[in-house]
Amino acid sequence: HFVFPGENRSVQFAQFVDIALWLLSVVNENEPFSDFDEFDDPGTIVQKLVIEMQKIGYNSTFPETKLIMGYGEATTAALDFLTDQALEKTGFQFEAPEYGTSQHDG
Repeated sequence: HFVFPGENRSVQFAQFVDIALWLLSVVNENEPFSDFDEFDDPGTIVQKLVIEMQKIGYNSTFPETKLIMGYGEATTAALDFLTDQALEKTGFQFEAPEYGTSQHDG
C-alpha cells in the first residue's frame, strides 16, 4: 500500500501518519504525543514525526520531504524501522513455521 502512490495521496499520507504514530505509541508505551495536530501542514507533521523517530534511534539517508508523499522508499523504510522497534519493544519473536501433513503432500 505504501510502495506506490494511491488514488488519493492525502488519504495515503494520513494513513502513513496514523500507522507511524500508533507504532511510536507502542514503542513509547502509549506515551501521548501532545504536539501532533491533525490540522498541521504535512511538512510540520513529518518534521515532528522524524523528531520522535530520532529519539528512538532513527537515522535516515532520505530527506524528510520524501515522507510527505506518503509512499515510496522513504515511507516504507520509516515504517520498517518503526515496526522493528515496536516488535522489539513488545518482545515479539518470530518462530519457525510448523508444517502440517496434508493429503496433498507428495
